[in-house]
Amino acid sequence: MIVRPDEDGCDDIRADQIVMPRISPIQRLMLNIHDNLYCVYFDPQHHERDRVKASYVFVRMLNKKKAINMCPEDALPDLMHLLQMYVFNPEIHSL
Repeated sequence: MIVRPDEDGCDDIRADQIVMPRISPIQRLMLNIHDNLYCVYFDPQHHERDRVKASYVFVRMLNKKKAINMCPEDALPDLMHLLQMYVFNPEIHSL
């Protein structure tokens, strides 16, 4: 998967498989979890209405403009925290 953020806010996400619905606008949000910065790309329509069908792409960031390689084993606690707080418990937090 390749994510290329543009300065105007229009990001290009390319993957071998479809990861986001083509007809839905994609939003991004920067979240800081345990002093690690993540950019979360998500489909706001499904995030609001039907989270079971929603897609989320988590990108580890060095800063707001530079992504870094993420080792899933090392990032797992942060990713679980993000999922629990923002996806599984929508009444607590909202993206």
